[in-house]
Parts: sequence; C-alpha cells; structure tokens
Amino acid sequence: MADPVLAEVWNDYPSESPQNLRQNLFANLTFSHYLLVHKWGGITEAELIARASTLVQSPSFLRYWEASRSAKEVLPPDTDEGRLFRIFERAIEDAQRPGAHPPST
Repeated sequence: MADPVLAEVWNDYPSESPQNLRQNLFANLTFSHYLLVHKWGGITEAELIARASTLVQSPSFLRYWEASRSAKEVLPPDTDEGRLFRIFERAIEDAQRPGAHPPST
C-alpha cells in the first residue's frame, strides 16, 4: 500500500492524494477482512456489528465508505457482501443518530 506504483493497480479513486488512496486501500482491505472472517464463521453477526460500530467512527473510513457506497448499495441483499454492506450502513446510521455514543471497548 505504501508503494504508489502498486497502489495504481486499484485505480477506483484516481483523483485522491497518495495518502487518501492508501487509506482507501486499507479501509477496503479491512472491509474485505470482515467479510471473509464472517463468511468463514470466525465472527458472529453481533461481533461484526460491534466492530463495524467502532470502525465507522473513523473519518478516513467514512470517506472511503462515501466514495465506495454506490458500488456496494447495488449488491443483492442476500449475498454475504450485500449483508455486510447493510450492517455497516446500519452502524453508520446508529452512529449519526442524535445522542449516539461511541462504542465502548
């Protein structure tokens, strides 16, 4: 991710600065990690919701999410990635609700 030449492989955000591109790559990697761990049974949906609630507190992650939302929102809701998208959307809505408190760890 630190190598700009390799970062160009994932060129979904050509106008992003190198720093933002690396953060987007890492955010996507994190989302993909949660997808696989959940799909393989290594984390329950409740644990996933808790981790998503923490991750969506990050402005960098939210920037990535806004940039990639349109590609994710068209995913069929009965797919693993579609379900994970909706979990993260719910976590974002919950975090933005008035009076919401950051999750405790």
